[in-house]
Amino acid sequence: MSATVRWLGGLAACALTLSAQAEVPRYRLQPGQELSYRSTTTSRPADKDAGGYTLASDWTLWVIKANPDGSVRVVARERSTFGTGDNKQPAQTTVSYTDVYPDGRITSNKSNWYRGNPNSLFPPLPKDDTAARAGWEADRQESHFTCKPLDGGEGFRFEAASVSPMDKVYESTHGTRYTFELKRALIAKGETSGTQGFGSKSTSAGTLELVGIKTMAPEELKRFAADAERYFPAVAAYDEQTEAAERMRPDDVKPAFAKALAVLKAAAEEINQADLKAELEQRLKKHDRSEKSAMEETERRAKYVGQPAADFETTDFDGKKIKLSDCRGQVVVLDFWYRGCGWCIKAMPQMKQLAEDFAGRPVMICGMNTDLKEADARFVIDAMGLKYPTWKAEGLPEKFGVRGFPTLIIIDQEGKINDIHVGYTPSLREEVGKQIRELLAKK
Repeated sequence: MSATVRWLGGLAACALTLSAQAEVPRYRLQPGQELSYRSTTTSRPADKDAGGYTLASDWTLWVIKANPDGSVRVVARERSTFGTGDNKQPAQTTVSYTDVYPDGRITSNKSNWYRGNPNSLFPPLPKDDTAARAGWEADRQESHFTCKPLDGGEGFRFEAASVSPMDKVYESTHGTRYTFELKRALIAKGETSGTQGFGSKSTSAGTLELVGIKTMAPEELKRFAADAERYFPAVAAYDEQTEAAERMRPDDVKPAFAKALAVLKAAAEEINQADLKAELEQRLKKHDRSEKSAMEETERRAKYVGQPAADFETTDFDGKKIKLSDCRGQVVVLDFWYRGCGWCIKAMPQMKQLAEDFAGRPVMICGMNTDLKEADARFVIDAMGLKYPTWKAEGLPEKFGVRGFPTLIIIDQEGKINDIHVGYTPSLREEVGKQIRELLAKK
């Protein structure tokens, strides 16, 4: 072997060794850090040159403590505006908390279910150097991420594409080209792109940028962490009590809301951090309106819960005729939905699990579709792999006082309405499953 060949072989071996020892990107968040990000996304109709909207979000993240499991607790404030020009809507602010792991795993909790979830700021990172060079995949909540490294530029660059059940239904795509800065161990910037094929067909593009890093003084961090530990349990208790009030008798709503209000007022008197205090004050301002809404909900529920379910006849999507009264002797769950309802689609994996949980038992999970176009219903049934029956429900929501979607009507073995669930929650399977088991135990 010539000296030149040996020299080139040595270089190759050296390159492989350096690659194997290269730093795998990891988030190294430290208590006391205050991070600022800004994201802007503009969506435009796919078939027009004008129109569309812009969503701009300013994020502030405070790292308040390290957890024993290697994650850190992050408090996030998202301040977002929607629209442009004269159509620009007032800014909305959400304060949430999330536990972030070095590899990008993040926890979900009630404070970040709907808004305020910093998913886009902490995309999943590769498991090891092999994945960093070849690509990697990760599951996060309902989404599956496929990531691949990109050449060129400074730092570690990669593209992350995500797919969720809703993407299948809305024929949408989402992708972001990230730049991870190794020195600061953070996402420094991102370039987003997306499409939507159902409903308002559109394309979108946007940017994400790390705009600042500060460090809180030790005493400031201590006070912030104490306020956060007081704020989030108080808000959770308030929400739990007010949501429970919606399922009470009308006469019990005011006492329940008064008890919840006392929890919120006590927290507002003790908390000093400006952002947390401002959020509490906003909740206090909305309290009377929330109480009025809860009263209306309990009065509406009182008309239906405990009463015989209105009988009806309809067909499934194969033309088979169905009559609700023919299901007597079973627990029946009617799930009212339509294709354009994102929360309906989001709930479907849990509905599928419920159907599987009670397979072979006297329980019937039924989809109640209200789409005007049969093709839309069939698309969702196929895309979501719904194995339980789906019935045509045009004109039927009115029989059950349905005003929001999704709405679940739980009917007992005697044909009486046992309960009504409105909206989506990540604990839907657990909550409804518990009620079904209680009804089955009453034989």
